[in-house]
Amino acid sequence: MPITRRTFTDYLFCPMMVYLRAKRLVKPNANRSNALLIHSLRQRVFMELLDHEHRLVCSLPSNAPRKLITGGYVSEFSELLARLLSQNNAVLENAGVSNGDVYNSLFSEFVPEIDKRVSQIHSFMAKSKASGEELWRSLTPKVYHYFNASLSDLGMELTVDKAEVYDDSVRTTVVKKPSAPNKGVWPSDLLELGACSLAAEARFQRPAKKGFVCYGTVLREVSINQFIREKTVKTCREISALIAGDIKPRRAQNRNKCLNCRLVEACRGVPV
Repeated sequence: MPITRRTFTDYLFCPMMVYLRAKRLVKPNANRSNALLIHSLRQRVFMELLDHEHRLVCSLPSNAPRKLITGGYVSEFSELLARLLSQNNAVLENAGVSNGDVYNSLFSEFVPEIDKRVSQIHSFMAKSKASGEELWRSLTPKVYHYFNASLSDLGMELTVDKAEVYDDSVRTTVVKKPSAPNKGVWPSDLLELGACSLAAEARFQRPAKKGFVCYGTVLREVSINQFIREKTVKTCREISALIAGDIKPRRAQNRNKCLNCRLVEACRGVPV
């Protein structure tokens, strides 16, 4: 079983959750399957949009107004999303998922991304006076959404929500539910960001100096320092040993965690 972003959350909550899934002692969650289906659609539409961005940027006239750039991105995304949902309409129906709900949900996610990207391009064009292929070649940052990345030496296979690639660095963003702590980020989110940063470094061959965790409208900046790197690697090693071994971990010391745990029945059936 590879280490995914979800594995960090499970491991910090209760190592037994990782053990149960690694040993296939739990049944797949139907609601989770629907979430994975929607995530797959999200990933595909953003990946295809990246392929279209080259043509879109190169088509912009010099000194293009912000409104024109915005319209281009909205049009491209809308067409891609509608086509992808149409192609997967039968799958969505079988899963009991509304085509319209998925469209509205994914489009609302795209709105803040398009606003930021248009600002970057509009500002870059104003400074560089570039257009066409020259604009695309020199445009920074290049932005990649929802791409798969792996680090085989750490046993990680994960999806990076967003990476902004600059000439001298790469910045990753982890998107979470809108429930931010009073300050900083949640411990599991810190590990996710550390893992995504290490994976992005390997893919784009640039150092990750900082990254972000997005909680809805709240964006928390995190310095990718040596402590985070070492903590991420150490945790990956611990999880890998748990997955590969036959020694059962202790159950959560705080039994209140068991009250709403989806795996409690499977856990009770495992002698420790």
